[in-house]
Parts: sequence; structure tokens; C-alpha cells
Amino acid sequence: ANRNWEDDSALPRTARSADFADIARQLIEFDAGDGIDVALGGGRRQFLAEPEGGRRDGRNLAKEWTKGRAAARTVLSGTALRALDLAGTNRLLGLFAESHLNFEADRAGSDEPSLAEMTEAALAILSRNPRGYVLVVEGGRIDHGHHAGNAHRALRDTLAFDEAVALAMAKVDPDETLVVVTADHGHTLSMGGYAPRGNPILGLVTGADPFGEDTSGKPAPDLSGRPFTTLHYANGPGYAGETDRQPAGAKRFPHRPKTAKPASKRPELSQEQATDADYLQGALIPLRAETHGGADVPLFATGPGAFVFHGVQEQHFIFHAIVSALGWESEEAG
Repeated sequence: ANRNWEDDSALPRTARSADFADIARQLIEFDAGDGIDVALGGGRRQFLAEPEGGRRDGRNLAKEWTKGRAAARTVLSGTALRALDLAGTNRLLGLFAESHLNFEADRAGSDEPSLAEMTEAALAILSRNPRGYVLVVEGGRIDHGHHAGNAHRALRDTLAFDEAVALAMAKVDPDETLVVVTADHGHTLSMGGYAPRGNPILGLVTGADPFGEDTSGKPAPDLSGRPFTTLHYANGPGYAGETDRQPAGAKRFPHRPKTAKPASKRPELSQEQATDADYLQGALIPLRAETHGGADVPLFATGPGAFVFHGVQEQHFIFHAIVSALGWESEEAG
């Protein structure tokens, strides 16, 4: 199996001849219980046959989702989601983009719902189940922003995820609902310099002084006399050297180089450049895409069973803790 097998056109010949189910098909044919109740996001082309989509098997999985299911709906836009009678909907498939949803910074004018809107719709349907529910909400484009070396887009999507968490916390009963917030990995983004309180996180470091005595507001120089930003990456496309895509100096989103030349010096940055939405934070090592990091990631939890989410844990522990909170282990034992 491969995570890139999103539809049957991506399957190798051996997998296709063995009738291996691609990821979109697995979602539709999910055979645990009575299937998945709510799925909202992008990836529309993976559910539709050519030429409207990318499937080669001729199947329209969006129609199959609703076929034979009472009160099942498919929506393709934020407008359609907002107009939907959620009280009369038991199953919902939302395909709001051909591929990935837009970055939050680029969502305006796309008619895509926000992550908070999708969370609200999912909760409106799932919370009616008397046996409870499991809802997974991912701020998936945070990762993509970091891989692109663009902290602006990564942080905007982090704020969108924060809004979704806040909405969920306001909607659920905290005495009856376990809410877990974590990440599957970190990135090589780091924060450096002694910037004063209130300094723009996406801007240049000003008045770099460990004692807080320099309040001039002037950009703090490095040892070569050039300004530097608070945020930077250990690797990625923000490397200052000339590449096959952009000249030497500060890089801009999008940037996916294949080759890079050694940088002779760091760029002479202005505050306007550093705070621009498309500015790529400087990277030490030139790579086509920034990589994951090795640092531990936060793990937050509240609600029933939250007491087990503490200390330093292996990643798979989270799965077992959630299963335990659901009571599935005791059911299997019985």
C-alpha cells in the first residue's frame, strides 16, 4: 500500500489487477459498523470518473455514497454546506476542492468552508448518535506550509485549526466528551534572536538584546551586518543561494527547486520583505521541500479519560488511550 494511491489511476498494475481498493474507494466501502458517517475536505477528482475526475474505473463514488442510504448528502461547496439541512442529514460527504483545500491564507473567494465550519457541521450530525462518536479533525495544510518553507501559511492554518478546536470545545459536553489535540510530527522551524515583546513574529528581529535594554526598533544585525528574521528553517526551499527556479537572495512562495548553488552571503532583508505572505523564511540547507523535525510534539486532552494523557509517550500510546476511553477494550474482553 502507498499513501499516494488516492484513486485507481495511481495504482500500479499488480495492485489494480488484484482489485486493490484505492484510498477514495476505501472511504466509500469502509465496512466497520455501517460505514463512515461524515467526511469533509478536498480530493474531489479522486471520487469522480474521467473526464470530470481522475478515476479510470468509471465509478462515481460521490453518487455511490448516497445510493441506498437514507438522508445521505454530498455537497461540493461552502455555500451548499451552509444551506444544507443538517438536522435532516444522517450522512455527509463534502468534496470542496479538486485536490487539496486552499491554504487558509488563500481561501478567500474559493467558496470553500473553513475548518471550523466543517467541524461544526460534523458535530451537528454525529452528536445525535446516542452511542457517541469519534471525530477526527486535521489541520492538514499546516504541514504543507512548513514543507513549502512558508511560515505565514503554516501559522495561518494553525490559527484556523485553533478556531476549530475552540468551536468544538464550545459545542461538546466537557463532562461527556474526550477531546485530544496533538500532532504526528514537528518541523525544522526554529525561533531565534532576542526580539523585544511585541516584535512581529514574521518580521525582522529588532533591538536584539538579552537584557531588553535596546528599544530602538532598528533591525538587529548579525556578525556580517545583515538583518535576520525571528523564524527560520534548518532546511528547505528558503536557502539564499541561486536555484534553477529563483535568483540568489530571499525566496518567495511557491518555490520547488531541483538544484541550488552555494550562497555567497545572506540577503539584505527589509521589514516589508520579511512580513510578506509569500516570503520564505531562510533555510540553512537547500532542499526542494523542508523536512520533518525530531522534536517531541505537544499532547493536550480534556474530558473523560484525559488523565492518562500525560508525560512523554510513544505515538502509538494515543491510539490505545482513545480505544480505552471508548470502552472498546472492555467490550472485546467481555
